[in-house]
Amino acid sequence: MEQVKSDMADSMQNLQDKDKQLGLLAQEKETMYYRNILLVVLCLALVFFIYRQRLINKTKQNFLETQSELQELKEAQLKNEMAFKNRDLTDFALQINERNTLLTSLLKRIKKIKDKAESKELKDEIQELQLFARNQIEINKEKVELNSHIDETQLSFMYNLIQKYPTLTSKQQKVATYLRLNMPSKEISIQMGIAGQSVNNYRRSIRKKLGLKKDDNLLRALKKI
Repeated sequence: MEQVKSDMADSMQNLQDKDKQLGLLAQEKETMYYRNILLVVLCLALVFFIYRQRLINKTKQNFLETQSELQELKEAQLKNEMAFKNRDLTDFALQINERNTLLTSLLKRIKKIKDKAESKELKDEIQELQLFARNQIEINKEKVELNSHIDETQLSFMYNLIQKYPTLTSKQQKVATYLRLNMPSKEISIQMGIAGQSVNNYRRSIRKKLGLKKDDNLLRALKKI
């Protein structure tokens, strides 16, 4: 009888041990299941990260290629502007030369008329007309000389100025270019056909848009652009 009880106790213990083993196996199986899920999630995250990184790299590459193309277009535009400016300057010089030729011819005729004039008042008026014609000839020569200074460097300056300060108007850009050439207001007014006070007004507006303080030198600031 005692043997039967002992066997039954051993059997119960074995059953309990097997139940524990089954429980442990179930827990281990559940743990493996969650581990596999976690591994799948990590793999998906890694795949997403790699895809995202490749997408970012591709976007950066496209951006750099676009920037390069824009730079090439800007350089081509600048070359076209330079070529146009050279043609424009040549045409301008020819027109000025024709005007000066005409004014010189008129001066010769005016001199003949002056020599024949008898009235002092008439001679004085003719002399003023001669002075006006000579001044116009000198002004035209100055215009040609000033325009010839706007070379590739000034065009590059104009390009940089527009890129850095896009709010400047076309006249403000032109005045800034002449100021960079260290031209006085009087010559700028002659060159642009505007009043000297207008040039001073443009100076103030340019200083404001460049964000200069009262003590800042405008010419030095323009030279840095």
